[in-house]
Amino acid sequence: ITVIVEIVETDDDKLARVTVKDTGIGIPDPLQASVFDAFSQVSKGYERAYTGTGLGLTLAKHFAEALGATITLNSKVDQGTAVMIDFPLLRHTPPMDAAPSLFEELENNEQELPELLIVDDDQYSREVAVICIERDYRYELCATGAEAVEKIKQKQYAGVLLDINLGKGLSGLQVLEEIVLRPEYKQVPVIAVTAFALRSDREYFLSRGCTHYIAKPYGRRQLLDLISSAIDEMKVSAEKD
Repeated sequence: ITVIVEIVETDDDKLARVTVKDTGIGIPDPLQASVFDAFSQVSKGYERAYTGTGLGLTLAKHFAEALGATITLNSKVDQGTAVMIDFPLLRHTPPMDAAPSLFEELENNEQELPELLIVDDDQYSREVAVICIERDYRYELCATGAEAVEKIKQKQYAGVLLDINLGKGLSGLQVLEEIVLRPEYKQVPVIAVTAFALRSDREYFLSRGCTHYIAKPYGRRQLLDLISSAIDEMKVSAEKD
């Protein structure tokens, strides 16, 4: 395996490109469109020659997009595969132009951002959520259901991102039961964040008390749009009451 890091200039931008190349079996052209799908593998079945889960490129694409990067693939059978991730580089801003931006930043800091509670037992999932929201929201993190319940008792958040499968201890649905019992959370959106992506799963979580639902993996804009609309919807509902 070879890893190459380089700066690439295009007509419109300058990129930091990370390329990972191997000399493996390669991927046939008809299968290349599906390699980023979960559990997709070139070698399949119980007698497949190569082991693995088929999640590597799916997760790589998920994290790359959360960071604002793009991921592409180039592969030839029996020659190997190259995966390229392009990160946009921030442009240098001259000092004279920086003053208004600094003023705007200070002005924005004066307005308190809504605070979210992120509940997920998986460290990487928490980090992805933070990468997606940190510019627009304050946040607190919980890795267990018990910790989430304690935080909910102490403070009212603007919204809750709740992973349903929390491993050992209280499940996401048990945390949800505690939230539903608290009157101050009546108009607070609780977004079920889960890898359970069937329509029946979505309907079940909503019937149990979640106000909204998003399936993993998700993109930054997808998550931000959902949080924003969820908070707005609950505000409108509160005003009607």
